[in-house]
Amino acid sequence: MRRSGWFIGMLFGVACGDSFAVDEGAGDATTASSSDTGSAATTAGSTSVAAGTGGAGSSSTASGAGGAGGEVPETSATANTAAGTGSSGTVSSSGSGSGADCESVTGAVAYGGHCYLDVTAGTTSAVAAEANCGALSASAGVDAYLVTIATLQELDFVVNTFAINYANQQDLWIGYTCDAIAHPNPNECGCAGPCPDLDAQTNANGSWEWVDGSDNQFVNWGIANPHGGGRCAALTKLSGAWAWADRDCLGASFLAGNLTLTYRTVCEWP
Repeated sequence: MRRSGWFIGMLFGVACGDSFAVDEGAGDATTASSSDTGSAATTAGSTSVAAGTGGAGSSSTASGAGGAGGEVPETSATANTAAGTGSSGTVSSSGSGSGADCESVTGAVAYGGHCYLDVTAGTTSAVAAEANCGALSASAGVDAYLVTIATLQELDFVVNTFAINYANQQDLWIGYTCDAIAHPNPNECGCAGPCPDLDAQTNANGSWEWVDGSDNQFVNWGIANPHGGGRCAALTKLSGAWAWADRDCLGASFLAGNLTLTYRTVCEWP
């Protein structure tokens, strides 16, 4: 299986007791300003989307600033607190040229030739989230894995379909990892503290891979990421834009300022 190496790698890393140097004070931030049009924004060294208008069945979120003093989400004005409920309950063929047959799985959403399903049943670690996608594979007869994002358009779809309703309360695990077998030294997974520039960020990104084995070149790290937060990545809203942040694979929650963020699980196939 294409993801077995990642899962074994995660277990290997846990067994060996990875130690990361994390500067929480520097935090995760992007330079993109918030937008109420949902338009794309460019960060230093990464491309991200400023999602302001909700997609199907979602509401827009209030803008705010994630300052340099840490990963601080925006003020939760309209975000919903629905930990444990999937964000889509109907089958749709969102996007052009979908081509995916998702109707065999209740609640699956089609986009770009792939199927997506929110299986969130409470906050969970990345390792447990991937296991939940494995359970979906076994029960539904599909080859599911944690959602991967290959383009800005797919990012926009994922944000508007699965994430925007839960902004400021729940981040979303993505299938982007720094494998412990391929990169046994955890310092290979991120800068020693906040990445100071694009070159450092690009170099650190070279150790990360998508769990579906794809070789896409879409990079969307928030500024300063990856900075040693862990071997797994989450999609989070920072300074009005959605971007990657490196996180502890075994963490089921994340402290952002004085708020505790939890995680959603979205699976994708084929």
